[in-house]
Amino acid sequence: MIVRALSWNIHKCVGSDQKRCSTRILSTIKEISPDIAILQEVDRKVGRKRATLPINDLEQLSGMRAILSEACPNRSIGWRGNLLLVKPGIVCLKQTNISLPSLEPRGAVIWELEKDGLSFDAVGMHLGLLGINRRRQVGAIASVIAMKAPIPTIVAGDSNDWWGKSMEFSVLENVLGSQAIKLKTFPAKKPIFALDRTLAGRGAHIEDQQVIRNVTASDHLPLLTEIRIDEVS
Repeated sequence: MIVRALSWNIHKCVGSDQKRCSTRILSTIKEISPDIAILQEVDRKVGRKRATLPINDLEQLSGMRAILSEACPNRSIGWRGNLLLVKPGIVCLKQTNISLPSLEPRGAVIWELEKDGLSFDAVGMHLGLLGINRRRQVGAIASVIAMKAPIPTIVAGDSNDWWGKSMEFSVLENVLGSQAIKLKTFPAKKPIFALDRTLAGRGAHIEDQQVIRNVTASDHLPLLTEIRIDEVS
């Protein structure tokens, strides 16, 4: 089975033109048509109305359904800004929120999913700006994955790894049994840094990965990955 996974930091719906437009974000996702979309920065950090995506119109505008968590505070729709969208036919069996060690609120989420009778995990993350924090955060995510029964696993999100120091990700790559492909996604107007990453392992295998160009809806470009999911014996 092939799963098309989109990873995208939507920058609170503020585009590279400095205009906030949630409809532009959702129409871009609909055009790309992934099976799952792992999003970061879906909420503002302060204010009474923190969600930046219109949850009531989201399915109509994107063709996908949001997996919401009751643990999200203050009218947020993502756990620490992380949100998963799924196409019809994909079922979320369980969501586990992970608080990551940091000076500011950072988090990751594990969604246990099922499609066409096959189970797989999707992990969304948004790591910190400081290298020392990123190492601890990656270690925390890797530890949770390692404690789970082996199942095809996709890990995606904003690494904030500006200089491509793969040592910070070695513990996660070891658990997954694969290395991250580093494609430049930031800034959207002229990408220089490979901030956004998608990894797969434990029975999930990357078949193809590409950056979606000419997108102005965020300051990051979307990263689309085709992943083959093995049947767990």
